[in-house]
Amino acid sequence: GSGGSVWLTAKRLLGDGQITASAGTCTYGGAGCGGRISIRQTEATDFSAWKGIWMAAGGRRTGGSATLVGGPGTICLRSAGESASDVTVIVDNDNYTSTGDHSNGFAELGASSGCDAIGTLIVRNKGFAKIVPGTEMKISGGIDTTGGFTLRATATGERRW
Repeated sequence: GSGGSVWLTAKRLLGDGQITASAGTCTYGGAGCGGRISIRQTEATDFSAWKGIWMAAGGRRTGGSATLVGGPGTICLRSAGESASDVTVIVDNDNYTSTGDHSNGFAELGASSGCDAIGTLIVRNKGFAKIVPGTEMKISGGIDTTGGFTLRATATGERRW
């Protein structure tokens, strides 16, 4: 199944542990996509006190002739004083990849996903992100490409870094 969702609002996030909305592993059938994690801090201005892990990776199908991987979900981080368009969005598929002629699904960004303007986009560890066709997307803080990724900007064009 798919990863579901986690929505946290707190003064500050500190300590360690795991916050996950990752899809499960299956033997046959389709692998689910990662879910959504949204964390908003109302007093802390950054996430430096958090030493744990957050993950919304797609699931894996391990049976049959190919390994299939569901697309990643999204992790949205918003600190005190930041507007909705200042959030950091992370797309991370935990280095899972499909084999054979199969490709990973995409984490959708754009108005239909509730994410049409963001501060920083981080796509890493074999994450795939797609800007919904016909959507204008503003990324004011830049794009971090740790580990390579695919960003699909239109239905017919694709840009790989």
